[in-house]
Amino acid sequence: MVGGVGLFIVIMTFVLNNAVPKASAPTGTQPSPIIIQVPAQALQPPSQAAKQP
Repeated sequence: MVGGVGLFIVIMTFVLNNAVPKASAPTGTQPSPIIIQVPAQALQPPSQAAKQP
């Protein structure tokens, strides 16, 4: 599970970096940061998930 999430982040990083056109960005300004939202269920450790009834 954790390895799959890490692999997903790595793949999406390359996809998003290649999807943004470099030539259209004006010079002298910084591009807006990319925010990755992760579902709250993926952040729970397995020990907490096992305690739920």
